[in-house]
Amino acid sequence: MSVREITTASRLQISKNTVHRRIIESGYMIHAKITLRLPLSKPHISKRLQWAHNHMSYGDKCMSVLFSDEEKWNRDGPDGNIKYWHDLRKEPRSFFSRQSGGRSVMVWAAFNFNDQVGLAFLDGRQNSPKYIETLENQLCHL
Repeated sequence: MSVREITTASRLQISKNTVHRRIIESGYMIHAKITLRLPLSKPHISKRLQWAHNHMSYGDKCMSVLFSDEEKWNRDGPDGNIKYWHDLRKEPRSFFSRQSGGRSVMVWAAFNFNDQVGLAFLDGRQNSPKYIETLENQLCHL
C-alpha cells in the first residue's frame, strides 16, 4: 500500500507525512527500489570472472573491440524506477519487465576505444536480418 492509501484507509485526520514517519519509526519497513531481475548465481559470477581473467592480456586487440547494446524504454509505465514499502520481515518483491507489447521505443548504440555511435531508434522487433541492417547502417562511419 502507498502512504496515500494508508492515510485514506485510516479515516483519521492525519497527514501523509505523519503516516510516513510512523512507518519509518516502526523499524519494520523501508522504502526500497524493487528488484528488476534475479541476482546472478554463483556459477554466473564465476563464468564472468573467468572471462575477464582470460581477456586481461588482450593488449592492442581491445582497441578493435566494439561494445553495443540495445534498450527498450516503456512509454506506458515505469522503466525500472519502481519503489515500494518493503516489510523487512518478508522477502523482497521482484518485478519482471515486459519483453514485448505495450508502447515502447527500442534504441541501440555502440562505442569502441576511439569512437562512439549515436542512438539509433529501431523499428519493431529485432530479428537477425534487422540487426544486421542496423549494424550496416550505423557502423558505416567507423
